[in-house]
Formats: sequence, C-alpha cells, structure tokens
Amino acid sequence: MIHLHSINKMMLSIISNLICPAIALSMGILSYRNLNEFWRLLFFQIVAYGITLIISYALTAYQKSQGQDENTQIVYNAFMLIEMLILITAAHVYFNVVWSKHLAFFAYGLFLMVFLLQISYNGIHTFANYASAAQSTILTLFYGAIVYQYFFFHPAPLGRSPEIWMCVGLLAFLAGCIPYITMINYMQKTYPRENIILYGTIINILSIVRYLLLAFGFFLVHRNTLALKTKTYE
Repeated sequence: MIHLHSINKMMLSIISNLICPAIALSMGILSYRNLNEFWRLLFFQIVAYGITLIISYALTAYQKSQGQDENTQIVYNAFMLIEMLILITAAHVYFNVVWSKHLAFFAYGLFLMVFLLQISYNGIHTFANYASAAQSTILTLFYGAIVYQYFFFHPAPLGRSPEIWMCVGLLAFLAGCIPYITMINYMQKTYPRENIILYGTIINILSIVRYLLLAFGFFLVHRNTLALKTKTYE
C-alpha cells in the first residue's frame, strides 16, 4: 500500500512538472507565429521554467556524484526573479498604459525588496518563501484585474479569448499557493513528512491546472487563426 502511494506521488509529480508543461510548451510552439506580445511572454515563462528544470536536474546529478546533499534551491530562487519579471511585464503589456508601467516597476521593486531581505537573512540556498508569497500576491492582483476587466468591460465569447484561460490558470496556481507557500519552510523544518504530502497535493495539482489552461489558451490561438484563414478564403 505504501509502495503504491509512493508510485502515485511520483506519477503526479511527473505529470505536473514534466508532462503538463511540455504540453503547454508544444502548443505554444505550434501557435508561436500567431502569438501577440502578451501571449509570447507567457510562452517564454514556460521556456524559462523548462530551462530551470534542466539545470536543477543537472545540479542534482552532480551533487549525487560528489556525495553532496541535494539542494537546488539556489536555482529556483534565481528562477523566481526571472518569472516575476516576465509575468509582471506581461501584465503591463496587456494593459499597455502609463499607470501599468509605473505600477509594474513599483510591484517588482517591492517583491525584490522582500526577496533580498529574506536571502540576506536565510541565505541563497534556502527557498525564499516569503518572496514567493509576495510574488504570488502581487501577480494575483494584476492577473485578477485582467480577468475582472474582461468579464465586466470587454466581454467576448470564451472561445475567442485565449488570454482569459491563460490568466485563470495563472490565478488558480498563484492564489491557491499563497497560504501554503507562506508556511512551507516552517512545515519542512517541523513536519517534513506532512510537508511532502502537502506539496505533492497542493503545488502539483495547481501546477497541472496552470499548465493545462495555458496549453488550452495556446490551442485557442492556433484554432482561431485557422478559422480566420478558412473564413478569408471562402
């Protein structure tokens, strides 16, 4: 029974960390020529995540070969800085007004301040969970505003609005992670076994939702472009 439970956890991790991002990446590549700047930035976030995974696995393999303790948090801390920059820039590009530019600069500066404070206190090899929580909170506000604007000011058929599916996926992941991410380091120190279960349940499931909705959004871009070309030639 325990062995079966371990297999299920491993499969869930593979699906959330590899398969779903790979599907989103594939759909992004398929529709890349038709992506606007906002969509392309979301695509580049997936690319950055994939590169981060490769570096993380390579670092883990090296640490094992040298008999060192496995710790790839420095890689994910660095990725956090890149991901925040990409996603906050994408939000500004979507609104494309002066106030969104200033607000994006301020938001990134606030996040960076939390990040540097935590890194200076805990070190670069400890996951900057408070910075991650700040990132998730800030991006939830930005992407929540995008979804709010869509439904209340510019309603359109969901089948013609790929960005809404993408934003809903991001919102589900970012907002859903905030309570757990805030406590993840404490849980790891105090209740490590329970923390593994929580991580596998919360982060992996929300990650699946995030990347599948991103993939669906890219699929809609491709489908809508084909439909437009077909209509043009009729």
